[in-house]
Amino acid sequence: MSANIAQHRVPVSMRKYDYIGWFVATGAFVASVIAFAVTLASGTMLAYSDAISHMEIARRVVAGSEPDLAQLGGVWLPLPHVLMLPFVWIDPLYQSGIADAIVSMAAFVLSCWLLYKIGKQLTASKLAGVAAAVVFGLNVNVLYMQSTPMTELLLFVTLLLVVYCLQLWVDRRRYVYLAGAGVAGIASALTRYESWIILAVLGVIAVVVAWQQSVTIHSMGARTRYARDRIIFFGGLLVISPLFWVVWNWALFGDAFAFQDGEYAKPSLWLSNHEPAIGNLALSAKVYTLAVLHNIPLPLVVMACVGVVLFVIKEMVIGRFAARSLIAPSLLVIVPFFIAALYTGQRPLHVMEVNQDLYNTRFGLIVILPVAIFAGYLVSYFKYTVLRSVVCTAVVVATLVTSGLWLQSGDIVALRDPQLALASSNDTDEFAAADFLKAHYDSGDILMEGFGNERITFALPSQHEIYEGTNNANRWNLSLAHPAAHNIKWVVTRCNPQSSDKVCKQIVAHPDTVDGFTLVYNQRNYRVYKLTNG
Repeated sequence: MSANIAQHRVPVSMRKYDYIGWFVATGAFVASVIAFAVTLASGTMLAYSDAISHMEIARRVVAGSEPDLAQLGGVWLPLPHVLMLPFVWIDPLYQSGIADAIVSMAAFVLSCWLLYKIGKQLTASKLAGVAAAVVFGLNVNVLYMQSTPMTELLLFVTLLLVVYCLQLWVDRRRYVYLAGAGVAGIASALTRYESWIILAVLGVIAVVVAWQQSVTIHSMGARTRYARDRIIFFGGLLVISPLFWVVWNWALFGDAFAFQDGEYAKPSLWLSNHEPAIGNLALSAKVYTLAVLHNIPLPLVVMACVGVVLFVIKEMVIGRFAARSLIAPSLLVIVPFFIAALYTGQRPLHVMEVNQDLYNTRFGLIVILPVAIFAGYLVSYFKYTVLRSVVCTAVVVATLVTSGLWLQSGDIVALRDPQLALASSNDTDEFAAADFLKAHYDSGDILMEGFGNERITFALPSQHEIYEGTNNANRWNLSLAHPAAHNIKWVVTRCNPQSSDKVCKQIVAHPDTVDGFTLVYNQRNYRVYKLTNG
């Protein structure tokens, strides 16, 4: 074990003056700004409805009708929204989406730098690090997602930080790196649920590493204490976020697992009974594989697969098994995780080849992390500098060519996915209702359900929205039953057979709910009522 550690230690001189690392970070910053400018100019920054929801959640914490931390809710994890708070109260940043894109862009730049550092730390080759950073940083789907108020980039950077800190802990045996990995794990587990399975695997790996590190201690008691202390420390850090989230949901909703089975968290909200992947393992694997290939070019996936094979042979077979060799491959657990999620019907994911539409196809993008790392490993496998340079050039060229072709053809699946949704009748109806309210809203409180109507609520002042998250003095329920008696000036409803909202259901069941209101807008799915004398 000690020989294996020494082999991968980076010389002090390389650690202190790594100009290539600064070059990678600078290049990532330039790519981030250019991609952001293009996205902003094209008007596609808020193409995802989820992007708008993330913005609204953060806005309601500081400037809603009932501003407090409870507005963070209990379905989406809170860290992305907390990080928006310094920016989201500024109207131009909020309305444009820039308030959260700032967070995604910073995460992108740091992710590129971390991939470079991980590749170099894993292989002692700077070229491997450069290749890993390029594969990630020039992927057009990554570049689009980092220009939006979505949470993927924050997930990526926190996971990479966990991996990097664990690598440093293994190689240098300093507690501070284990602490860094734990803190990064806390952040990752508060960002997206996908991280929980990866962090669980990394926790097991940390147990094995701690035990392997203790082999040099001759006393069994001291050896046990050494391993136990590190296991308890790191494990304790990793369970902080899930434990906090369970307690938060219990305190807010009276149900510790409301984030899984609550009213706005049930898979049935997104899944139909006709999802072909449910109960079909082969089809689930096919759908997720296709989602990955729509996000990551096939040549790079092939290169990464070769890199994985070489990694297993060199690091885990010839090099004698060492737990450090499991840290980077742990990211691959996300593949069976998503296949299982499709198989069991936890979340939907659609690809054109199977479903004739796109939905949540971006879930395949997370595989870019192990693909980047193992494409970099492929570069490092070759002993001679000339060969390494040739392979690194091949990886860079493959990235540039495939990204260029996708960009030229407009085949950016992370963008096409929400664009197809925007073209649907439901979304066009929502846009029309939002446009009407933008033009005619003058003042007063608005009663409407936020869920499913995000683009309309985004068009209206947050401080005047009375929605399902407004619980002060039971304001939502009272206003829903008797809007005129509770200072409601506007009532907005979505009525259609598939997804009528709560306001529509209330009016259908009790037509006198809108007594004293005038119907001022009635187009397809949406109706808007205004207080007659308001």
